[in-house]
Amino acid sequence: MRSMEYFKLTKAEYNGKFGPYVEKKFQDLQKKDPTATYYSFLDISDRPRFVFKEETLRGKLGAVLPYWGILGLFNVLFFVAAFARFMRYDVR
Repeated sequence: MRSMEYFKLTKAEYNGKFGPYVEKKFQDLQKKDPTATYYSFLDISDRPRFVFKEETLRGKLGAVLPYWGILGLFNVLFFVAAFARFMRYDVR
């Protein structure tokens, strides 16, 4: 699930770059040919390519570290509670 969210974020960043690129190419085409419309051929062979790279280990660990901390805290808390109950147990 987290990888899907990271993919969507990366895709949104790419779309943020691709939209202005297409607008600039279309404006350049209109400067060359004032009769050009949105249905005219637009050469975008030099467009920025979308390359997905997996999230770094630091990013992944940063996302799950709070949950690991909570699990560790529960382990310590329950161990201390069990140990205290064990020490108060009457041996008779």
